[in-house]
Amino acid sequence: MFETKSETAATPIINAGDLHHLMDEVSAIGGGPDGSMNRLSLSPEDAAARDWLVSFLQSEGLKVAVDRIGNIFGILDWAGPDAPTVMTGSHLDSQPNGGRFDGAYGVVAACAAVRAIKREVEASGLRPKANLIIVNWTNEEGARFQPSLLGSAVYAGEIDAAYALARRDGSGVSVGEALDAIQYLGEAAPKIPDAYIELHIEGAASLENAGLRFGVFSRYWGAVKYRLAFLGRQAHTGPTPMAERRDALLAAAHLITELKGMADRAGLELHTSVGRLEVSPNSPNVVPNEAVLFIELRSGSPEVLAAAERELELKISQSAERAGVMFEVRSIDRRKAGLMDEGLVRLAQDTARDFDEKALLLDTIGGHDAISMTAVCPSVVIAVPSVGGVMHHPSEFTSEPDRALGAQILAGMLWRFCVNGDVLAADNPSGALPMNAPADIKTVEERSLEAAIASAPEWAGLTFRYWRAAPAVISPTHRAVDSSCFAVDVGDAPQRLFVKILHQDLWPTVDPVNAFEAASIAAELGVTPSPRRFCEAQRATVFDRLDESWRTATMDDISGELILSKVIAAKKAINAGPRFARDWTIFDGIRQMRTDLEAAGAQAATDAWWMLDAVNDAERALSAAGWDIKPCHGDGLASNIMIGPSGAIQLVDFDNACNCDPYYDLGVLLNEAFAFEEEMLAGIEEFDGSVRPQALNRCRLYAIADDLYWGLWASLMNVVSARKGVEFLKYAQWRLLRCRMTIRDARFEDMLRHL
Repeated sequence: MFETKSETAATPIINAGDLHHLMDEVSAIGGGPDGSMNRLSLSPEDAAARDWLVSFLQSEGLKVAVDRIGNIFGILDWAGPDAPTVMTGSHLDSQPNGGRFDGAYGVVAACAAVRAIKREVEASGLRPKANLIIVNWTNEEGARFQPSLLGSAVYAGEIDAAYALARRDGSGVSVGEALDAIQYLGEAAPKIPDAYIELHIEGAASLENAGLRFGVFSRYWGAVKYRLAFLGRQAHTGPTPMAERRDALLAAAHLITELKGMADRAGLELHTSVGRLEVSPNSPNVVPNEAVLFIELRSGSPEVLAAAERELELKISQSAERAGVMFEVRSIDRRKAGLMDEGLVRLAQDTARDFDEKALLLDTIGGHDAISMTAVCPSVVIAVPSVGGVMHHPSEFTSEPDRALGAQILAGMLWRFCVNGDVLAADNPSGALPMNAPADIKTVEERSLEAAIASAPEWAGLTFRYWRAAPAVISPTHRAVDSSCFAVDVGDAPQRLFVKILHQDLWPTVDPVNAFEAASIAAELGVTPSPRRFCEAQRATVFDRLDESWRTATMDDISGELILSKVIAAKKAINAGPRFARDWTIFDGIRQMRTDLEAAGAQAATDAWWMLDAVNDAERALSAAGWDIKPCHGDGLASNIMIGPSGAIQLVDFDNACNCDPYYDLGVLLNEAFAFEEEMLAGIEEFDGSVRPQALNRCRLYAIADDLYWGLWASLMNVVSARKGVEFLKYAQWRLLRCRMTIRDARFEDMLRHL
């Protein structure tokens, strides 16, 4: 039995037997006899655990809400709308063959703590001064869908819901489809709380080694997660000479050992890992043509983490070069390092003392939903020991007395809010501003958006709401974020709009009037959403908005035969349509970039002259062979293709639209989708009806020129852009690396001669 030593109203004592019974009930869902847990996010087992939680919440009289990413909230709003709200909970999903306490214990303990508080309030007649919410976050683990912390990141406004719903598992099932299948695709979310407290098992051995039973995570480590693909060439493992092999798995092996060396050199401040490796075609008699690595860097120091990422980029290039293969960074997920709320850390320490326990201050190296919540409200993670420091394994275990202690301290922290109201007011007198909430201070882009909508006569006087849209797409072939994009609903029966505000960095190279007119022509052809208005003062373009069933294409999508054929068909429709206002070639662009670099005193790579000479040769050869000039989309980026129901596609972003050789448009698309020329042949056949070597050579030469152009552009931006947080130099290095590799191909001279 627990006894509180506080002189204020006595903390309600949880029923330990009740806690353990609840833990046993939820552990039976997806649990194995060896203690293992297989309750992947949005699986049938996860659905059953969610049903269990909803049944508990309803039986306790809590209002149940489910938001658009499937987060479940049990709301006890007994103190009224003006009182502070405290949220507590964790997640019910698990790793494959994981343990039964990770996450689920935090949800169960929240249930037991709130039940004890509710019983005490009902018995004593106390008028609570704080509302309580129990939460189960969707896809915390990131085992089935990436990234991890998905539900809390959407709730906190760090990830757009449409983007999250479009994430797909290894079988191609999206988050939205999985939520719909288990009937947890909701739309109601409570307001951002005034505090968030998460109880967890430690997942390490610090408490056990210190002989203590309770800890508070006061600092959280940052993480950088890469999904990286090495791209080689499939071949027979028998007759293929070793010197001729392009072994993607060999490059992966080089990089994995380099990552271990990075951690060894950094000491205790850096953790590195490759937790998942996907090899294709994964046959014992075939040299792998693709190896996809899921890489993690973690550190509590932002400086160490940034330095490690720079070293990783170098090691990726070196590993690819050693194995003679190409590479693609398919996604990057960055989580900042930081501190938990000091007021909540002190509250946890004070509450632990009420039960004669000392709170050990800890670092959390793993991710927790509380890290997402730090962006919008004071947050903290408290912890109880893990036997042997084991987590994510069937032998994961926390003793019953320690589980009861953690739940009791959680109840004590919640109780202090219920008795005293906002106990953090002295630490945070102004409160925390929820992301995307109305505020007097707005970003430049938000002010531009509001001015653009207000300037349109058709929307004058109508109310509207907006939120960030089109999250950044990170890859070696993407130029960072060219524009600020917003989803806007105007009016009571809302007109669904998409607003794109061109970033200042693009003003010298993009004519937004031409882009608007080109998009208008393409919309008449049915291949892009209709542009509604161009607002010159704000450089803002307003479009009709595609609904939530549409998603941004990935490189995986456009390398597939079905989507690629539809994209090419859309581009051919543009080629056959009315001409655009702008005539342009990629070689015109390169000449302008050289002029701009010289004017800015910026320097590209030391061997840029050699690449420029090669591209000049390409221009002369193409000009001598002749080219047709037709209207073109001019953009090969996967992120500028939208995929809708039944695989329908729409092209977006006509910033580069021009009249040029259609093989340029095809070449940059194939250069985005494929690493090797033999993979490009299907696209050429789709475009021409047959495969001609001359067409392949033309596409490859245009791809070289495009890589050089954007490498020079990024070199310029590295000097002149105000966006110092964007690593333009990294992007330049990636594009110029690919340009070099193709020019060095022994067949380059042959490409010039056969057009």
